[in-house]
Amino acid sequence: MTRRKLFGAVLFASSTVFACGSGDSNPSPSSSDGGAGTPLSTGGTGNESGAGGGSPASSGGVGGAGTPGTGVGGTTDGTGGATSGGSSGSTSGGSSGAASGGSSGSSGGASGAGGATEPEPDSGSASTCAPSSDACPMSSGLVHACEQRFALGLNYAWHNFSCDFGGLSAWNTKGVSDDPTTVDTDLAAMHAAGASVIRWWVFPDFRGDGISFDANGDPSGITTTAVADVQKALDLAKKNDVYLVFTVFSFDAFRPDTTDSGVLIRSIAPMVTNATRRAKVIENVVRPLARAAAGSDAASHLLGWDVINEPEWAVTATGNAPGGQDFTPNSELTTVSLADMKSLIDETAQALKAEAPDSLTSVGWAAAKWAWAFDDVTNIDFDQPHIYGWVDQYWPYTKNPADLGYGKKPTVMGEFYLQPMPFSDGGDNVAFAQILSSWWDNGYAGAWAWQYADESQNLTLLQSFKTTKGCPAGF
Repeated sequence: MTRRKLFGAVLFASSTVFACGSGDSNPSPSSSDGGAGTPLSTGGTGNESGAGGGSPASSGGVGGAGTPGTGVGGTTDGTGGATSGGSSGSTSGGSSGAASGGSSGSSGGASGAGGATEPEPDSGSASTCAPSSDACPMSSGLVHACEQRFALGLNYAWHNFSCDFGGLSAWNTKGVSDDPTTVDTDLAAMHAAGASVIRWWVFPDFRGDGISFDANGDPSGITTTAVADVQKALDLAKKNDVYLVFTVFSFDAFRPDTTDSGVLIRSIAPMVTNATRRAKVIENVVRPLARAAAGSDAASHLLGWDVINEPEWAVTATGNAPGGQDFTPNSELTTVSLADMKSLIDETAQALKAEAPDSLTSVGWAAAKWAWAFDDVTNIDFDQPHIYGWVDQYWPYTKNPADLGYGKKPTVMGEFYLQPMPFSDGGDNVAFAQILSSWWDNGYAGAWAWQYADESQNLTLLQSFKTTKGCPAGF
Protein backbone atom coordinates (compact mmCIF):
# COMPACT_ATOMS: atom_id res chain seq x y z
CA MET A 1 0.00 0.00 0.00
CA THR A 2 1.51 3.29 -1.08
CA ARG A 3 1.61 5.89 1.68
CA ARG A 4 2.28 9.54 0.79
CA LYS A 5 2.60 12.64 2.92
CA LEU A 6 1.05 15.92 1.79
CA PHE A 7 0.26 19.05 3.77
CA GLY A 8 1.51 17.30 6.88
CA ALA A 9 -0.82 14.43 6.08
CA VAL A 10 -0.54 10.91 4.86
CA LEU A 11 -2.67 10.37 1.81
CA PHE A 12 -3.36 6.76 0.87
CA ALA A 13 -3.92 5.13 -2.48
CA SER A 14 -7.02 3.56 -0.95
CA SER A 15 -9.35 4.67 1.82
CA THR A 16 -8.60 1.42 3.65
CA VAL A 17 -5.17 0.91 5.18
CA PHE A 18 -4.01 -2.28 6.80
CA ALA A 19 -2.17 -1.60 10.03
CA CYS A 20 -1.00 -4.17 12.57
CA GLY A 21 -2.70 -6.87 10.54
CA SER A 22 -6.18 -5.33 10.62
CA GLY A 23 -8.14 -2.87 8.52
CA ASP A 24 -7.85 0.80 9.48
CA SER A 25 -10.17 3.18 7.68
CA ASN A 26 -8.39 6.52 7.24
CA PRO A 27 -10.20 9.16 5.19
CA SER A 28 -7.85 11.57 3.45
CA PRO A 29 -7.87 15.06 4.95
CA SER A 30 -8.79 18.16 3.05
CA SER A 31 -6.55 21.17 2.67
CA SER A 32 -7.02 24.83 1.87
CA ASP A 33 -4.77 27.36 0.22
CA GLY A 34 -3.86 30.35 2.36
CA GLY A 35 -3.87 32.62 -0.67
CA ALA A 36 -1.19 34.16 -2.83
CA GLY A 37 1.71 35.49 -0.89
CA THR A 38 0.36 34.05 2.38
CA PRO A 39 1.80 30.97 4.08
CA LEU A 40 -0.44 28.02 3.36
CA SER A 41 -3.05 27.02 5.88
CA THR A 42 -3.52 23.29 5.92
CA GLY A 43 -6.56 21.18 6.39
CA GLY A 44 -4.73 18.97 8.88
CA THR A 45 -3.27 15.53 8.80
CA GLY A 46 -4.25 12.01 8.06
CA ASN A 47 -3.41 8.90 10.05
CA GLU A 48 0.16 7.81 9.49
CA SER A 49 -0.83 4.22 9.93
CA GLY A 50 0.29 1.36 7.79
CA ALA A 51 2.87 -1.29 8.43
CA GLY A 52 5.88 -0.46 10.49
CA GLY A 53 7.30 1.07 13.72
CA GLY A 54 10.51 2.56 15.08
CA SER A 55 13.12 2.97 17.80
CA PRO A 56 16.16 5.19 18.34
CA ALA A 57 19.64 4.25 19.34
CA SER A 58 21.56 5.40 22.37
CA SER A 59 23.75 8.40 22.11
CA GLY A 60 26.68 9.73 24.00
CA GLY A 61 24.37 12.67 24.53
CA VAL A 62 25.10 16.23 23.71
CA GLY A 63 24.30 19.46 25.35
CA GLY A 64 22.60 22.07 23.27
CA ALA A 65 24.67 23.05 20.32
CA GLY A 66 26.43 26.39 20.46
CA THR A 67 24.74 29.16 18.60
CA PRO A 68 26.81 29.90 15.50
CA GLY A 69 29.26 32.68 16.24
CA THR A 70 28.66 32.72 19.99
CA GLY A 71 30.70 29.78 21.16
CA VAL A 72 28.05 28.81 23.68
CA GLY A 73 27.91 25.07 24.21
CA GLY A 74 25.53 22.92 26.19
CA THR A 75 26.09 20.94 29.35
CA THR A 76 25.30 17.29 29.90
CA ASP A 77 25.81 15.00 32.84
CA GLY A 78 26.48 11.37 32.01
CA THR A 79 26.55 8.34 34.21
CA GLY A 80 28.58 5.26 33.49
CA GLY A 81 27.36 1.75 34.07
CA ALA A 82 27.51 0.15 37.48
CA THR A 83 28.87 -3.01 35.94
CA SER A 84 32.34 -3.62 34.63
CA GLY A 85 34.14 -0.77 33.01
CA GLY A 86 31.44 1.90 32.95
CA SER A 87 32.73 5.46 32.82
CA SER A 88 30.97 8.66 33.72
CA GLY A 89 31.51 12.34 33.71
CA SER A 90 29.88 15.72 33.83
CA THR A 91 31.11 17.73 30.88
CA SER A 92 30.51 21.19 29.66
CA GLY A 93 30.40 22.49 26.11
CA GLY A 94 31.85 25.77 25.05
CA SER A 95 33.84 25.19 21.93
CA SER A 96 33.75 28.14 19.63
CA GLY A 97 31.47 28.86 16.71
CA ALA A 98 28.77 26.29 15.97
CA ALA A 99 30.34 23.48 17.94
CA SER A 100 28.07 21.51 20.24
CA GLY A 101 28.25 21.19 23.95
CA GLY A 102 29.48 18.19 25.84
CA SER A 103 28.07 14.71 25.93
CA SER A 104 28.59 12.07 28.50
CA GLY A 105 29.83 8.56 28.91
CA SER A 106 27.67 5.52 28.30
CA SER A 107 27.27 2.55 30.55
CA GLY A 108 29.72 -0.25 30.89
CA GLY A 109 29.04 -3.84 29.95
CA ALA A 110 27.42 -6.28 32.35
CA SER A 111 29.38 -9.05 34.01
CA GLY A 112 28.40 -12.60 33.20
CA ALA A 113 29.27 -15.97 34.60
CA GLY A 114 32.88 -16.76 33.95
CA GLY A 115 33.91 -13.22 33.10
CA ALA A 116 32.88 -9.66 32.27
CA THR A 117 31.83 -8.39 28.90
CA GLU A 118 33.68 -5.53 27.30
CA PRO A 119 32.31 -2.14 28.43
CA GLU A 120 30.58 0.18 26.00
CA PRO A 121 32.93 2.93 24.78
CA ASP A 122 32.83 6.25 26.57
CA SER A 123 30.58 8.67 24.74
CA GLY A 124 32.62 11.75 25.52
CA SER A 125 32.20 15.35 24.38
CA ALA A 126 34.16 18.12 22.80
CA SER A 127 35.75 18.87 26.16
CA THR A 128 36.47 15.28 27.21
CA CYS A 129 37.71 13.92 23.89
CA ALA A 130 41.28 14.18 22.69
CA PRO A 131 41.75 16.89 20.03
CA SER A 132 42.39 14.22 17.38
CA SER A 133 39.59 11.86 18.48
CA ASP A 134 37.28 12.86 15.60
CA ALA A 135 38.95 12.28 12.28
CA CYS A 136 36.30 14.08 10.21
CA PRO A 137 34.12 16.47 12.23
CA MET A 138 31.20 18.42 10.78
CA SER A 139 31.02 21.72 12.67
CA SER A 140 27.21 22.04 12.57
CA GLY A 141 26.50 18.38 13.29
CA LEU A 142 25.21 16.48 16.29
CA VAL A 143 27.76 15.12 18.79
CA HIS A 144 27.87 11.46 19.76
CA ALA A 145 30.71 9.33 21.13
CA CYS A 146 33.40 11.96 20.51
CA GLU A 147 32.22 12.49 16.93
CA GLN A 148 30.43 15.53 15.54
CA ARG A 149 28.75 14.60 12.30
CA PHE A 150 26.01 15.46 9.85
CA ALA A 151 23.37 12.95 11.01
CA LEU A 152 22.39 11.46 7.66
CA GLY A 153 19.58 8.96 7.95
CA LEU A 154 16.12 7.61 7.26
CA ASN A 155 12.71 7.26 8.80
CA TYR A 156 12.01 3.57 9.21
CA ALA A 157 9.39 4.71 10.47
CA TRP A 158 7.79 1.42 11.45
CA HIS A 159 7.45 -2.17 10.33
CA ASN A 160 4.00 -2.60 11.93
CA PHE A 161 2.40 0.71 12.88
CA SER A 162 2.22 1.11 16.67
CA CYS A 163 2.99 -2.58 17.17
CA ASP A 164 6.77 -2.86 16.81
CA PHE A 165 7.21 -2.33 20.55
CA GLY A 166 4.84 -4.69 22.31
CA GLY A 167 3.18 -6.42 19.37
CA LEU A 168 -0.59 -6.90 19.18
CA SER A 169 -1.66 -10.45 20.00
CA ALA A 170 -5.32 -9.84 19.05
CA TRP A 171 -4.20 -9.23 15.48
CA ASN A 172 -1.35 -11.76 15.57
CA THR A 173 1.13 -8.95 14.96
CA LYS A 174 4.68 -9.39 16.21
CA GLY A 175 7.03 -6.91 17.81
CA VAL A 176 10.74 -6.60 17.08
CA SER A 177 11.91 -9.37 19.40
CA ASP A 178 9.49 -11.86 17.83
CA ASP A 179 10.45 -10.93 14.26
CA PRO A 180 14.12 -9.94 14.44
CA THR A 181 15.10 -11.30 11.03
CA THR A 182 12.87 -8.86 9.15
CA VAL A 183 14.11 -5.88 11.13
CA ASP A 184 17.72 -7.02 10.80
CA THR A 185 17.36 -7.19 7.03
CA ASP A 186 15.79 -3.73 6.88
CA LEU A 187 18.45 -2.09 9.06
CA ALA A 188 21.20 -3.74 7.03
CA ALA A 189 19.71 -2.30 3.82
CA MET A 190 19.47 1.18 5.36
CA HIS A 191 23.07 1.03 6.56
CA ALA A 192 24.26 -0.15 3.14
CA ALA A 193 22.52 2.88 1.61
CA GLY A 194 24.52 5.27 3.79
CA ALA A 195 22.01 5.85 6.59
CA SER A 196 23.65 6.39 9.96
CA VAL A 197 20.56 7.43 11.94
CA ILE A 198 17.15 5.70 11.94
CA ARG A 199 14.02 7.41 13.27
CA TRP A 200 11.59 4.77 14.58
CA TRP A 201 8.11 5.23 16.07
CA VAL A 202 7.30 3.54 19.39
CA PHE A 203 3.77 4.44 20.62
CA PRO A 204 2.21 6.63 17.87
CA ASP A 205 -1.14 5.54 19.25
CA PHE A 206 -2.21 3.17 22.02
CA ARG A 207 -3.44 0.17 20.02
CA GLY A 208 -0.59 -2.23 20.74
CA ASP A 209 0.22 -4.48 23.69
CA GLY A 210 3.20 -2.38 24.71
CA ILE A 211 1.36 -0.37 27.40
CA SER A 212 -0.75 -1.70 30.28
CA PHE A 213 -3.76 0.32 31.48
CA ASP A 214 -5.55 0.37 34.82
CA ALA A 215 -9.31 0.24 35.45
CA ASN A 216 -9.55 4.01 34.97
CA GLY A 217 -7.92 3.86 31.55
CA ASP A 218 -4.62 5.36 32.70
CA PRO A 219 -1.23 3.83 31.84
CA SER A 220 0.09 1.57 34.58
CA GLY A 221 3.36 0.55 32.90
CA ILE A 222 4.97 -0.83 29.76
CA THR A 223 4.97 -4.57 29.22
CA THR A 224 7.90 -6.97 29.37
CA THR A 225 7.38 -7.54 25.65
CA ALA A 226 7.84 -3.83 24.95
CA VAL A 227 11.05 -3.80 26.99
CA ALA A 228 12.34 -6.83 25.07
CA ASP A 229 11.45 -5.16 21.76
CA VAL A 230 13.28 -1.92 22.65
CA GLN A 231 16.39 -3.81 23.66
CA LYS A 232 16.29 -6.08 20.60
CA ALA A 233 15.96 -3.00 18.37
CA LEU A 234 19.11 -1.56 19.93
CA ASP A 235 20.92 -4.90 19.59
CA LEU A 236 20.09 -4.95 15.89
CA ALA A 237 21.11 -1.31 15.51
CA LYS A 238 24.48 -2.09 17.02
CA LYS A 239 24.89 -5.14 14.78
CA ASN A 240 24.18 -3.01 11.70
CA ASP A 241 26.13 0.06 12.86
CA VAL A 242 23.22 2.49 12.87
CA TYR A 243 21.93 4.80 15.62
CA LEU A 244 18.31 5.03 16.66
CA VAL A 245 16.05 7.96 17.46
CA PHE A 246 12.84 6.68 19.11
CA THR A 247 9.69 8.69 18.41
CA VAL A 248 7.70 8.23 21.61
CA PHE A 249 4.27 9.65 20.64
CA SER A 250 2.49 11.07 17.58
CA PHE A 251 -0.49 13.26 16.77
CA ASP A 252 -2.24 10.00 15.78
CA ALA A 253 -2.83 9.26 19.48
CA PHE A 254 -5.13 12.30 19.76
CA ARG A 255 -7.97 10.60 17.91
CA PRO A 256 -10.97 9.90 20.16
CA ASP A 257 -11.29 6.50 21.83
CA THR A 258 -12.23 3.93 19.21
CA THR A 259 -12.53 0.18 18.83
CA ASP A 260 -10.97 -1.37 15.74
CA SER A 261 -11.47 -5.07 15.03
CA GLY A 262 -12.06 -5.77 18.69
CA VAL A 263 -9.13 -3.66 19.94
CA LEU A 264 -9.74 -0.57 22.08
CA ILE A 265 -7.48 2.29 21.04
CA ARG A 266 -7.47 4.87 23.83
CA SER A 267 -7.00 8.57 23.14
CA ILE A 268 -4.11 10.36 24.79
CA ALA A 269 -5.93 13.71 24.65
CA PRO A 270 -7.78 13.50 28.00
CA MET A 271 -4.55 12.32 29.62
CA VAL A 272 -2.67 15.35 28.31
CA THR A 273 -5.21 17.92 29.52
CA ASN A 274 -5.36 16.52 33.06
CA ALA A 275 -2.13 17.08 35.02
CA THR A 276 -2.67 14.03 37.24
CA ARG A 277 -3.32 11.72 34.31
CA ARG A 278 -0.47 13.25 32.31
CA ALA A 279 1.87 12.49 35.20
CA LYS A 280 0.90 8.83 34.90
CA VAL A 281 1.86 8.88 31.21
CA ILE A 282 5.27 10.28 32.15
CA GLU A 283 5.88 7.97 35.13
CA ASN A 284 4.43 4.78 33.70
CA VAL A 285 5.26 5.04 30.00
CA VAL A 286 8.06 7.54 29.35
CA ARG A 287 10.34 6.71 32.26
CA PRO A 288 10.22 2.90 31.93
CA LEU A 289 10.69 3.23 28.16
CA ALA A 290 13.81 5.34 28.71
CA ARG A 291 15.10 2.94 31.37
CA ALA A 292 14.65 0.02 29.00
CA ALA A 293 16.77 1.74 26.37
CA ALA A 294 19.41 3.04 28.78
CA GLY A 295 19.72 -0.41 30.36
CA SER A 296 20.43 -2.15 27.07
CA ASP A 297 23.86 -3.64 26.41
CA ALA A 298 23.66 -1.73 23.10
CA ALA A 299 22.70 1.60 24.69
CA SER A 300 25.55 3.29 22.84
CA HIS A 301 23.40 3.01 19.71
CA LEU A 302 20.61 5.14 21.16
CA LEU A 303 21.23 8.55 19.63
CA GLY A 304 18.14 10.04 21.18
CA TRP A 305 14.43 10.68 21.26
CA ASP A 306 11.73 12.42 19.28
CA VAL A 307 9.19 13.28 21.99
CA ILE A 308 6.23 13.51 19.62
CA ASN A 309 5.67 13.48 15.88
CA GLU A 310 4.01 16.65 14.52
CA PRO A 311 2.14 17.80 17.63
CA GLU A 312 0.86 20.94 15.89
CA TRP A 313 -1.95 18.97 14.22
CA ALA A 314 -3.54 18.38 17.65
CA VAL A 315 -3.27 21.94 19.03
CA THR A 316 -6.30 24.22 19.26
CA ALA A 317 -6.01 27.53 17.40
CA THR A 318 -4.83 30.28 19.75
CA GLY A 319 -6.62 33.19 18.10
CA ASN A 320 -3.58 35.45 18.45
CA ALA A 321 -0.85 33.86 16.36
CA PRO A 322 1.77 36.23 14.91
CA GLY A 323 1.36 36.92 11.22
CA GLY A 324 -1.84 34.92 11.16
CA GLN A 325 0.11 31.66 11.42
CA ASP A 326 -2.33 29.98 13.78
CA PHE A 327 -2.83 26.25 14.18
CA THR A 328 -5.12 24.46 11.71
CA PRO A 329 -5.74 21.18 13.53
CA ASN A 330 -6.91 17.98 11.92
CA SER A 331 -10.67 17.66 12.37
CA GLU A 332 -10.26 13.94 13.17
CA LEU A 333 -8.32 14.75 16.34
CA THR A 334 -9.30 15.86 19.82
CA THR A 335 -7.27 19.03 20.23
CA VAL A 336 -5.56 20.36 23.33
CA SER A 337 -4.31 23.81 24.25
CA LEU A 338 -0.85 24.96 23.29
CA ALA A 339 0.02 25.13 26.99
CA ASP A 340 -1.01 21.50 27.57
CA MET A 341 0.97 20.31 24.53
CA LYS A 342 4.05 22.16 25.76
CA SER A 343 3.61 20.53 29.16
CA LEU A 344 3.56 17.09 27.56
CA ILE A 345 6.69 17.90 25.56
CA ASP A 346 8.67 19.45 28.41
CA GLU A 347 7.71 16.84 30.98
CA THR A 348 8.44 13.96 28.60
CA ALA A 349 11.81 15.41 27.58
CA GLN A 350 12.77 16.04 31.19
CA ALA A 351 11.98 12.43 32.12
CA LEU A 352 13.93 11.09 29.14
CA LYS A 353 16.96 13.13 30.13
CA ALA A 354 16.73 11.93 33.73
CA GLU A 355 16.50 8.25 32.82
CA ALA A 356 18.79 8.23 29.76
CA PRO A 357 21.18 11.17 30.25
CA ASP A 358 23.46 10.12 27.39
CA SER A 359 20.72 10.61 24.78
CA LEU A 360 19.48 13.67 22.90
CA THR A 361 15.93 14.97 22.82
CA SER A 362 13.99 16.55 19.96
CA VAL A 363 10.48 17.07 18.59
CA GLY A 364 9.36 16.26 15.05
CA TRP A 365 7.83 19.63 14.18
CA ALA A 366 5.19 19.55 11.42
CA ALA A 367 6.41 22.71 9.70
CA ALA A 368 8.39 25.91 10.18
CA LYS A 369 5.03 27.71 10.00
CA TRP A 370 4.59 27.09 13.74
CA ALA A 371 8.15 27.60 14.96
CA TRP A 372 6.96 30.71 16.82
CA ALA A 373 4.79 28.64 19.14
CA PHE A 374 7.47 26.38 20.59
CA ASP A 375 10.58 28.56 20.76
CA ASP A 376 10.36 28.58 24.55
CA VAL A 377 10.40 24.78 24.95
CA THR A 378 13.53 24.28 27.02
CA ASN A 379 14.15 20.56 27.41
CA ILE A 380 15.00 19.59 23.85
CA ASP A 381 18.55 19.41 22.48
CA PHE A 382 17.87 19.87 18.77
CA ASP A 383 15.01 20.93 16.53
CA GLN A 384 13.63 18.56 13.93
CA PRO A 385 11.26 20.29 11.50
CA HIS A 386 9.60 18.45 8.61
CA ILE A 387 9.37 19.77 5.09
CA TYR A 388 7.21 18.73 2.14
CA GLY A 389 6.11 20.56 -0.99
CA TRP A 390 3.51 22.74 0.75
CA VAL A 391 6.08 23.86 3.34
CA ASP A 392 8.77 24.50 0.73
CA GLN A 393 6.45 26.92 -1.07
CA TYR A 394 6.54 29.40 1.82
CA TRP A 395 9.47 28.29 4.00
CA PRO A 396 11.85 27.06 1.29
CA TYR A 397 14.61 24.53 1.82
CA THR A 398 17.21 27.15 0.89
CA LYS A 399 16.74 29.05 4.16
CA ASN A 400 19.13 28.43 7.04
CA PRO A 401 17.80 27.26 10.44
CA ALA A 402 17.75 30.76 11.95
CA ASP A 403 15.68 32.11 9.07
CA LEU A 404 13.10 29.39 9.75
CA GLY A 405 12.96 30.21 13.45
CA TYR A 406 15.25 27.41 14.66
CA GLY A 407 18.52 29.22 15.29
CA LYS A 408 18.88 28.43 19.01
CA LYS A 409 19.71 24.71 18.70
CA PRO A 410 21.13 22.33 16.09
CA THR A 411 18.53 21.59 13.42
CA VAL A 412 17.92 18.28 11.64
CA MET A 413 15.44 18.08 8.77
CA GLY A 414 13.45 15.16 10.15
CA GLU A 415 11.13 14.35 7.23
CA PHE A 416 11.16 14.96 3.47
CA TYR A 417 10.46 12.57 0.62
CA LEU A 418 13.09 10.04 -0.39
CA GLN A 419 12.40 10.81 -4.03
CA PRO A 420 14.38 12.24 -6.96
CA MET A 421 12.43 15.52 -6.62
CA PRO A 422 11.20 15.61 -3.00
CA PHE A 423 9.17 18.84 -3.35
CA SER A 424 7.54 18.20 -6.71
CA ASP A 425 4.20 17.87 -4.90
CA GLY A 426 4.48 21.61 -4.27
CA GLY A 427 5.70 22.49 -7.75
CA ASP A 428 9.44 22.66 -6.95
CA ASN A 429 11.37 20.15 -9.08
CA VAL A 430 14.73 20.62 -7.38
CA ALA A 431 16.78 17.42 -7.13
CA PHE A 432 17.36 15.40 -3.96
CA ALA A 433 21.13 15.93 -4.00
CA GLN A 434 20.77 19.71 -4.40
CA ILE A 435 18.45 19.89 -1.39
CA LEU A 436 20.79 17.92 0.87
CA SER A 437 23.78 19.92 -0.34
CA SER A 438 21.96 23.13 0.56
CA TRP A 439 21.31 21.87 4.09
CA TRP A 440 24.92 20.72 4.38
CA ASP A 441 26.18 24.17 3.34
CA ASN A 442 23.66 26.14 5.42
CA GLY A 443 24.54 24.71 8.81
CA TYR A 444 21.99 21.95 9.36
CA ALA A 445 22.90 19.07 11.67
CA GLY A 446 21.42 16.26 9.60
CA ALA A 447 18.59 15.02 7.38
CA TRP A 448 16.27 11.99 7.65
CA ALA A 449 14.35 11.07 4.51
CA TRP A 450 10.77 9.70 4.57
CA GLN A 451 10.68 6.70 4.47
CA TYR A 452 12.14 3.25 4.05
CA ALA A 453 9.01 1.11 3.57
CA ASP A 454 7.54 3.05 0.64
CA GLU A 455 10.67 4.49 -0.99
CA SER A 456 13.31 1.77 -0.66
CA GLN A 457 13.68 1.77 -4.45
CA ASN A 458 15.22 5.25 -4.06
CA LEU A 459 17.89 4.36 -1.50
CA THR A 460 20.60 5.07 -4.08
CA LEU A 461 19.77 8.79 -3.72
CA LEU A 462 20.93 8.69 -0.10
CA GLN A 463 23.85 6.45 -0.93
CA SER A 464 25.13 8.84 -3.60
CA PHE A 465 25.09 11.78 -1.18
CA LYS A 466 26.90 9.74 1.47
CA THR A 467 29.53 8.68 -1.08
CA THR A 468 30.05 12.29 -2.14
CA LYS A 469 30.39 13.68 1.39
CA GLY A 470 32.17 10.71 2.97
CA CYS A 471 33.08 10.38 6.63
CA PRO A 472 31.48 13.59 8.02
CA ALA A 473 28.05 12.43 6.76
CA GLY A 474 27.27 10.05 9.61
CA PHE A 475 28.57 8.43 12.76
